[in-house]
This record gives sequence, C-alpha cells and structure tokens, in this order.
Amino acid sequence: MKNNFLKQFLNGGQQQYLFFFCIVLLSRIPFINAGYGAEEDSWGMMNAMQRMALTGRFEISRFPGHPIPEFIFGLMPFTPYYVINICTAFLSALAAVFFAAVLNQYKIKKAFWYAAALSFIPVIFIKSTDNMDYVWALAFIIMAWYFFLRQWLVLSAVLLALAFASRFTSIVFLPSVLMLLYFEHKKWKSVTTYALVFIVTVIICYSQIIIHYDSKVYVVPYILGFPDLLKTLYKSSIGVWGLLGCVAACGMIIQIAVGNCIINRQNKMVVWLALVLALLLFIWQPHKAAYLIVALPFLVFLWAVYGNGKYVTSITCLLIASNFLGGLYLKDAYRTKQPGSIELKIAGQPILFDVCKGPLLAEHEKRLQKIDFINTVLDTLPLLKQPAIILSGWYTNELEVLARRRHITLNCMYFMEPQLLEKNCAQHITVYFLPQQDAVNDIRWKVSNLTKNFSQPLFKSNTPFIF
Repeated sequence: MKNNFLKQFLNGGQQQYLFFFCIVLLSRIPFINAGYGAEEDSWGMMNAMQRMALTGRFEISRFPGHPIPEFIFGLMPFTPYYVINICTAFLSALAAVFFAAVLNQYKIKKAFWYAAALSFIPVIFIKSTDNMDYVWALAFIIMAWYFFLRQWLVLSAVLLALAFASRFTSIVFLPSVLMLLYFEHKKWKSVTTYALVFIVTVIICYSQIIIHYDSKVYVVPYILGFPDLLKTLYKSSIGVWGLLGCVAACGMIIQIAVGNCIINRQNKMVVWLALVLALLLFIWQPHKAAYLIVALPFLVFLWAVYGNGKYVTSITCLLIASNFLGGLYLKDAYRTKQPGSIELKIAGQPILFDVCKGPLLAEHEKRLQKIDFINTVLDTLPLLKQPAIILSGWYTNELEVLARRRHITLNCMYFMEPQLLEKNCAQHITVYFLPQQDAVNDIRWKVSNLTKNFSQPLFKSNTPFIF
C-alpha cells in the first residue's frame, strides 16, 4: 500500500492537483525577475554564495545558518534572478498542492479553495517570488505534515528537519507531531524514533556550519532594536494580509470562533499548539511580517475545520485581490513613497494609502527601484575623489552583488567604528555614506553625530530613487 502512495495521492484528482500546481506557479512568474528580493538578507544570501564560489572558503549568509537554500543556491551563485527565484516559486506551488492533500486526508470540503487561500495570502505570495527561506520552510513543513498523516514517519521526520534547516522557526511543528504520535500509537518508541531521525538529519544538514563556525556567535542581536507597537501591529496585520486581506482574516477568525470543529479533539489540539508556538515566536521577535508565515498553514487549517466550506470562495477572492489593490503603508521617506498615494495620519504616524497598488505590486516596484538606486551609486563611483570608502550599511549586500555583476571594483563597509572614521579622515581618505546609514552607524556605536563629523553624504540632495 505504501509503495503506491503517489498513485493514491493523485487518485481521482490527478488533473486537479496538476492544474492547481500550474496556476500557483504561473501566478508567481511575472514577479521573479526583479532582483533577489527587497530584503537585505535576500541579497546577503547570494552575496555569501558568490564569495564562497570565488574564494573557496565556506560561508553562510547569516546566523544560525540556512543550509538547505544555501546549498542549492551555492550550486548556481551567478545565475540570473529568475533562475534563483523560480526555486522558491516552485516550492510555493508544491506547498499549495500538499496543503490541499493534507485537507483531503481529513476529508475537508473545498480543499483546493482553502489551499488557494493560503497560497495567495499577500505575505506568502510576495515571499514566493524572491530567494528568502520562509516559503522553503513552509513547503517542507506541509510535506512533512502530509507524509505524517500517511504514516511515512521517517520521511516526515526528514522533511521536518529540512524545514528546520531552511528556517529554524519550523521547530514549532515538532512538539505537535510528537504529541500526535503518542496519542495515536501510545508508544514512546514511535516518538523516540521520529525525534531521533529529526535530530540526526538536522545535525547532518548543519555539520559544515558546526565545523566552520564557533557556536558562541549563533545569536546576533538586531542593531536597530525592536519595532514600536504601531509598527508591530502593522506587520502582524496589514503587513501579512494586506488591507482587503485583513477583512478576509477577520472572516476566518469569526468562523473559527463560532464554528463547529469537524476533526477529533487530539488533532485539533496539536494544530492549535503549533499555531500558538508560532505566534509566541513572533511576539518574541516581531521584526518582519514574514516571520508569521510559519503560523499561517495552521491558521488556515483551523479555519477549514471550523468553517467547513462556508464563505471560502469569497474569502479567497478577497485575499487574491488584496495583493493588487488597497495598499496601506507606514510612511518612510526612502522606502514607501508611491506616486498617487494619499497621505493620512493615524495616531500621529504618517500613513500612505494607494487604491490601485496592493502590497505585491508595491513590493515588486520597490525591488526594481532599489536596483536602479544601487546602479546609480555604482555609476557615481568614478566621479568620487579618491581614495574613497562607501559606508553602505544595509545596502552593502546588494551593492556588492551588483558591483560584481558589472565588474566594478568597490570599497565599501557595512559599519565603520569611531577610530577607523577618525583614521580615514586623518589620512585624507574620504568616507561617503548612503542615505540613512549615518544614523545607522551612529546607533551601532552609540555615538550621536559621529558619522557626519568624519564623512559626507554620497548624494548632496535627496536621491530621485525612493524605495
């Protein structure tokens, strides 16, 4: 029976699964060639892989390491944007198909509609078009879930370990799996075997990192601190769902609150556990909306088992529309100014509203604008007084990757400590800082007006490229 699992997986719905996979994948294609992503870490991933290819020295993109995507991207560090990003798009389509299969295992009505709802939540759609590891982990979690339900426990444990090795927050699903294993088998042997396979696979995946890096440096604090309450609320609501999607999310939560669950208590409890753990992780580190991606399959699953097919079509359509319409952003002079935006103020915070540009379109535009800006920086380098150093801060990874692509020699630094700033000034080496990086450097060294005293802005006036 197990030897025919693929046949059984597709039984009675081969065309449906294939068609659904193609729809999800094709929806991502128009957005995969706008650089590696808007996040600094998107470019950091490829910058590290390119340096490793050029120097032969093992390197990771950031701690604690993300060995699965790093290994794959390390095989093709200089390939075009779309080749790298289509890997994530492919996994997002695979996640959608397996989520529908999970729902079908529970005999939930309109499984494909619920899977579509998950796939088109704006934060998942956006992160399906870049090279970040959020969707990689999501796909492996959902596949581990499916094969767990089919009793392929070793394969499930390996896939969950691959999720962890893509993004360590995937650990939130492990307690649920182990609890459900004990509930179903009433034997610690099954629990121990699953945990052991998981641990061994994780150790294998992280072996090179363990060998080459000191474990004491695995925790790296955020230099800029924690976001304030308003930004955290934005990231956890509009940042995840979009404006229209927040209406859809409210509909989901209402159905969960008033609906009748159609699965047994044990299955319901373990999914709730995974959701709560994922939410607690976000509360602990609420830096990005994408940190909540790991929670979303569990939330949508609970919506499916409580909603039982009601209003799923309308809510899914709202989520799809939310990607393209009704963008609402916290105003930032360098990141979120959009032509045609309406400026509002909420609790004293400037807010921009754009009816015709949802978060997916805005993100795509931002990625293109950032590339244009970095190319402008590179075009400016020959005009600078030499010798010169660029204090580039969070632009460093993108700057180095694009300079390498254009075969431009670049002297840039992420941070510059006070002593080095003074030394460069004394030696008549000009330090130029990119927009906002003077403030970032001051925060890093906890010295006010340090950077401006020993350096100068690369652009004397505001840059025309706003992102």
